[in-house]
Amino acid sequence: RAAPDGYTLMFASSSTLSIVPTLQKTTYDPIRDFTAIGLVASFPYFLVAPAASPATSLDELILRGRSSSSQLSYGSAGNGAVNHLAGEWFKGEAMINAVHVPYRSDAAVVTDLMGGQLDFAFLAGTVALPQVKAGKLRMLASASAKPGLGGGGVLTLGDRFKGFAAEPWNGLMGPAGLPQPIVTQLNAAINEVMSRPDVVARMASMEQFPFTGSPQQFTEHIKSQTVRWSGIIKASDIKVE
Repeated sequence: RAAPDGYTLMFASSSTLSIVPTLQKTTYDPIRDFTAIGLVASFPYFLVAPAASPATSLDELILRGRSSSSQLSYGSAGNGAVNHLAGEWFKGEAMINAVHVPYRSDAAVVTDLMGGQLDFAFLAGTVALPQVKAGKLRMLASASAKPGLGGGGVLTLGDRFKGFAAEPWNGLMGPAGLPQPIVTQLNAAINEVMSRPDVVARMASMEQFPFTGSPQQFTEHIKSQTVRWSGIIKASDIKVE
């Protein structure tokens, strides 16, 4: 609703633009009511288990999940959260038995995961990696389509399951009707900053991938992500109250 003058912008998330509109009725259309300026970064989630888990690898977790004598459990930050959707996606791809346990926050998930009350969870790098380094959680895989984060030798679920990528992202949006010269100028500024070596290094330290690209590419990314997550939401019959 702001004036399209380039002074009022929104640093938007994948949840706001690609997940929430699929889960519930919203007062906005993520494409029609905004102007895409540029995708900024993504931060892949990581599949982790308790350090004391009998599953010491991705394959062992899958074998346990396929056993008729056991049912795994995984936690998330709540119904419809990215790590809930990732868990359901993983269940389907790996063909395992696992029950979802919703929490109010990732911090609560970490507490019960470290305590062995859960078998696995998908967590952001900034949440998971400190506990992995402290020996309280075990890294099983990166929920990314490409390698490069989480430390050396980390498996990527995108290699195991084609197209798998639980990577929340952020991008810059403006009001609908933002003039093209302003969009072009702001997009160029994003691309310049996100290409700087010091910024790339800083993003990597936070377990994030920086992005550069055009507004059109960002719009297509929003659309493709909406299709991806809506498919998982419908297939898993996920609802929020």
